[in-house]
Amino acid sequence: MKGFRPARRRMDVSVGESVRVMRELQGMSQNQLAEASGISQATISGIENDRVRLGVERARVLAVALDCHPGVLLFPGWELPQRRRQNLDDDLKAAFRVEAALRGHSMEEEARRVLRPGLSRRGGEQGLGRRIHERFSAAGGVDLPEPDRSAPPR
Repeated sequence: MKGFRPARRRMDVSVGESVRVMRELQGMSQNQLAEASGISQATISGIENDRVRLGVERARVLAVALDCHPGVLLFPGWELPQRRRQNLDDDLKAAFRVEAALRGHSMEEEARRVLRPGLSRRGGEQGLGRRIHERFSAAGGVDLPEPDRSAPPR
């Protein structure tokens, strides 16, 4: 999908609007939210109409009552920057994309699915380096000396 572009936001949402949207999604009135949060209905109205500043403490209290993360209320328009998938050639990216699509996963989920078995701790406290060494030494791989681990890390 080389021509894929993320959808553009159609409108900006204020902090107050995000509180109102979350409240309405929960099917709550301002009075019900006031009872659930301990914040007065007048203050909730002021927050929703951007007349009263939400603040971190109020966001925490409202987030508990609205069953969401406080960041959803405090930063409604914030988007994570796209992370670059580095060091993957085009063929590997395409293979991940196909496997992920077949399983209904994102590429990140597919990468975790593939990497988890190789990185999980099987056989006690054996580290990744030891497991790689054992796997490739059975195939006639190169024997490298183990580093000195007695010195503290730099």
